[in-house]
Amino acid sequence: MRPFLTQMRPFLKQMRPFLRQMRPFLTQMRPFLTQMRPFLTQLRPFLTQIRPFLTQMRPFLTQVNPFLKQMRPFLTRVCQLLLAGLTEFLRSLPPYSALIPLL
Repeated sequence: MRPFLTQMRPFLKQMRPFLRQMRPFLTQMRPFLTQMRPFLTQLRPFLTQIRPFLTQMRPFLTQVNPFLKQMRPFLTRVCQLLLAGLTEFLRSLPPYSALIPLL
């Protein structure tokens, strides 16, 4: 372990100012991260399982990314319109209590 630490020393020295700067943020994040730990631990096997798939997909996603960025305003608008339509439809339905006899 000692040779590893000796090798890491210059890197850690270089990182010191950044880490000092990050300390307040990390201290603030600690309760949240502690709360998230069980969830992240459960998630690990799933992420390990899908890693090869994601690695395979990377070139495709990298290619598609500029197109999706360009499409974002359009897709956002489509989603807003769909949501508005769905909201309007749900408002037009009779109250739930009126539907119970039909079930």
